[in-house]
Amino acid sequence: MRPLTIGIDLFALVPGAGRGGGFQRYGLGLARALARLDDAHRYVLFANRRNADLLPSGGRVVQVVSRLAPEREVWPLRLVWQHLVLPREARRLRLDVLHSPFDTAPLRVPCPSVVTLHDFITDVFYPARFPGAVSPRRPRPSR
Repeated sequence: MRPLTIGIDLFALVPGAGRGGGFQRYGLGLARALARLDDAHRYVLFANRRNADLLPSGGRVVQVVSRLAPEREVWPLRLVWQHLVLPREARRLRLDVLHSPFDTAPLRVPCPSVVTLHDFITDVFYPARFPGAVSPRRPRPSR
């Protein structure tokens, strides 16, 4: 098997804000574990200016740091990153696969992609087991 170029979208990871806690542990742990692997694959970590210093870089691990602000207060910039810039970067870097580890992914990418979904407990488990425990105004996944 030939070595793959694997992209990981860590743009949404903003230390000390938003998706901290488990999301941050997962994203940082994933990036650091992949950097330690003894394999021939190349890993492209799509970072932001607030998380780049926390992520590995060098050797088989390459960082692409976006100049766009990642904070939730500028959510439209995240959408620009995810749906316009990231697919172009995936094409430019000739990714073999793109992993989006934080629940959302670009609508179209020029390679196969994988999305990791976290925390469906409030969307699926609670409404089914404890009707009324979740606000009826909360969006529900379609079935």
